[in-house]
Amino acid sequence: MLTLIYISVSNIILDSMAIIGYRIDTIHVERKEGRRNAKININSTVSLKNVVEDKIQQPAKTSMLKISFEFASVYEPNLGEVRIEGEVYYTGKNIKNELKKWRKDKKFSSDVDAEIRNFLLRKGLVLATTLSDIVQLPPPVPMPVIRPKTKKSS
Repeated sequence: MLTLIYISVSNIILDSMAIIGYRIDTIHVERKEGRRNAKININSTVSLKNVVEDKIQQPAKTSMLKISFEFASVYEPNLGEVRIEGEVYYTGKNIKNELKKWRKDKKFSSDVDAEIRNFLLRKGLVLATTLSDIVQLPPPVPMPVIRPKTKKSS
């Protein structure tokens, strides 16, 4: 039984939006011995854990937020899970205000929150699809299916 996979990697991907990169620190994949013939529910979530201000040097010294996250796809009833932890790097016009909001309420403004969570959800689901396949769990999102054409009667 394959239970744990831990990998440490670094990725910096430049994007046109205010997210300037991300890094994956830990990947955990586990297939459990739950009931395989039961209806499977897959719940994928993104949690923002911690936020700190930092500086980026290129192209000019700029403030950014280092946001620790956890992505999880949990397979119920007790079939398995995919967990990914890391950091996402965010910069923009209102970094100071966003940091104040986070420190006060553990929240960002709705547009910043949606941008960060959607980015992490996309990255997490793509990676979780590959990882779930490795341990023979279903993908966390429905995959397209090609159906044969049916012949129409004349």
